[in-house]
Amino acid sequence: VFSSQMSGIFMILLIISYLTYIDILDNISASFHQIEKSSFSAKHIIASVHFSEKPIDDAKNQEKKTFVFKKRIDIKNLNFQYEHSKEPVLKNLHLTFPSNTQTILHAPSGSGKSTLLKILLKYYPLPNSTILIDEIDINQIKTESLYNEVSYIAQETFLFSSSLRENLLIAKPEASDKEMVEVLKLVSLDHLLQSRQGLETLLGESGNRLSGGERQRLAIARAYLKKASLILLDEAGASLDWRNKKLFENLILKLLEDGKTIIRSEVSLENVPSNNALIIHLDQLNP
Repeated sequence: VFSSQMSGIFMILLIISYLTYIDILDNISASFHQIEKSSFSAKHIIASVHFSEKPIDDAKNQEKKTFVFKKRIDIKNLNFQYEHSKEPVLKNLHLTFPSNTQTILHAPSGSGKSTLLKILLKYYPLPNSTILIDEIDINQIKTESLYNEVSYIAQETFLFSSSLRENLLIAKPEASDKEMVEVLKLVSLDHLLQSRQGLETLLGESGNRLSGGERQRLAIARAYLKKASLILLDEAGASLDWRNKKLFENLILKLLEDGKTIIRSEVSLENVPSNNALIIHLDQLNP
């Protein structure tokens, strides 16, 4: 009987251990999924607001150029295909993005809009003379110099699990308290300063104490603080409710009034003001 009881207890312990092991594997799998999902954020979205290390591609060529974006971006015969894909995402694409203008890339999901924006961040290698920024081959522009000119805002804004101050300083490490307070007022986030902590207010795990609209406005605050001349919006307002969407669009208009160049991808043009924008139907250019 004792042997039978021990055998039963052993089986129960074995089952508990197995279930615990499965739970651990699930957690590890979820963590890896989150890392994979955030790889672009960690590698380029953060870099787009502040690039602190020397880019690997520039280390091979000391002749690469610094620049300040002023005129336009020309795309000439762009073809792009993912490594394991059977069909190209972008083919024979010719486009021009003028400066001081809002250009909307409108197309259904899977048409290559996000891919094109990431290409403009040098996320993927390209043949020479495919993309020219102010008539300079993008391959000849220092990555750090490019990131100094660009802010990238995705549908999900990457935020640190730290203070309001630290989430702003990623855009401009030398920014003063006065500068940060001014941009927060500009994007209607000064209510976050009302607590005793002020700029030291903690935003929670990955910024979970902020609403979706607040997160996106904080991303725009970073762009203002950084003084980026080129803003890339990757369906950045798609998940916002109509009230936050209106606030978001008003901030985009302010950016335009300040002479910024905006390139944005959109699946739907609903609630997107188009009277001051150049609309490109990417799926028609890239059938």
